[in-house]
Amino acid sequence: MTAPETPSPKPHVKDLAAAGLHSALRVSPTSYWTEMRMVDQAMLVGRIGGTTFGEHFRGEFERAGAHAMPHRWFALIDENDGRPVARVSMCVPSGHAMDGGAYRRAYYVTGLANANPYPDFKHQIDEFGKVLGLRIPPNWMGRQIDHAAHAAPSAPHR
Repeated sequence: MTAPETPSPKPHVKDLAAAGLHSALRVSPTSYWTEMRMVDQAMLVGRIGGTTFGEHFRGEFERAGAHAMPHRWFALIDENDGRPVARVSMCVPSGHAMDGGAYRRAYYVTGLANANPYPDFKHQIDEFGKVLGLRIPPNWMGRQIDHAAHAAPSAPHR
């Protein structure tokens, strides 16, 4: 009898495929945008991005259900020698009604380990927004920023 495989402490590209995360829009040979639709996918993205992104997704998923979530959730994945990293994680309006309390932020963008993704990933975020038909306002963790001034606000409180 063979012992069950122990999960790798650092996710591998094959873990993304197993979770159903695939390229929605390829940015380069090693980078692509993907969309999360299930809690386990968002939890994995949070893990490879060093954020609580998955927890936010889970909360919205549990409140609204899979078919009525007020946001769509995406991540810019970089496959670094087979070890994926979520460089940018974001949610954008889905078209479902927004509730002023629980869903007060229409757009939410954060970088690796909750770093400000602007200005480093501005181009990728803007281009992906065009694909979605949205103008994604520059923001860091829901707080609007002036990326033109290259000024990063202090980390927002949760």
